[in-house]
Amino acid sequence: MGAAPRIRRLRAREEAIHSYADHANLKRMFSVPRAVTLDEGLARMVEWAKHVGPRSRSRFGAIELVQHLPDSWAELIGREDL
Repeated sequence: MGAAPRIRRLRAREEAIHSYADHANLKRMFSVPRAVTLDEGLARMVEWAKHVGPRSRSRFGAIELVQHLPDSWAELIGREDL
């Protein structure tokens, strides 16, 4: 491109190279809820969704960029003409 790159080499940062997560302290200090199977979790979620019911959508505020906006979003900002 007509200009030599100006590369500045910095010394390596002194950070942990290897780390891992261990939940032993969490389990020791707090009561950990029992494991839930996928079937049970889905059943509980369905019951919650039935209890809460459908939620109403709120309109978006000012959206700066409207080009290629999905139709469902255009409805929310009152711009069905997009």
